[in-house]
Amino acid sequence: MGDSVNSQLQVYKQLLNETTKYHNSDGTQHRRELKEEDKKFIENALKESMKDSDPARKMAEILDNISKTEDTETKLLYIDDLIDIVCQVDFATIYALNYKGLEEIKNNINSKNDEKLTCAYISLLTTITHNNLEVQDLINKYSKEFNFLEYLLEEFIKKSNVPSMLKKRSLGAVAAIVNNHRLNFSMFLSLKGVESLKNIVNNEDNEEILDRTKFTLNLLKSSLPDVDKDDTRKYISDILYLKKFVYNNY
Repeated sequence: MGDSVNSQLQVYKQLLNETTKYHNSDGTQHRRELKEEDKKFIENALKESMKDSDPARKMAEILDNISKTEDTETKLLYIDDLIDIVCQVDFATIYALNYKGLEEIKNNINSKNDEKLTCAYISLLTTITHNNLEVQDLINKYSKEFNFLEYLLEEFIKKSNVPSMLKKRSLGAVAAIVNNHRLNFSMFLSLKGVESLKNIVNNEDNEEILDRTKFTLNLLKSSLPDVDKDDTRKYISDILYLKKFVYNNY
């Protein structure tokens, strides 16, 4: 990240250098001094550009803005900006570790606040967890304080009167937490997660939720971790259901 910022700084310095050059009619090159206000304008533009090119600093600013903003629509825009940054694995981990990201997400999906905000924070959870073993580990350890899998299953997936967007986002988050992670998959089995998704497949009338559930089951099937012998014996029917599951969207 530092090399990228330094190289960009060099480009800006070169650009600044070029803006002070001019040529006489005879083709000779000279340099002119910029007016003070022009210098200030360029310096401020450079500072803003450098600030925007530092994702860690930008993430800190976005989080500060989220905490200070009361307006829901504005907050949603800031969360979208945050998701753009944490889709990089390194910054997802930094957010979870250094900025207590899991606690922030927990507080917001557990607060029964605006549906759009809850959906946004579930998407944030999915983003920081997707293909990120370190964050999956953190979620597993954090389950002693707050069990994301249990909450998503009980509050949004199993209940029939939940808005479809909340249910679909929750299915995505569950898949991200469980995929290729032995301990989280074991927890998912113990929470009757497979049974819950199976019930949706058998009973759901909403085509979007039905398709999303099938898609989630297919994801789990394609990313089954190694299951220990005790879990294999205890949850053999669930494991076999996943292994034999065939996804189609028609």
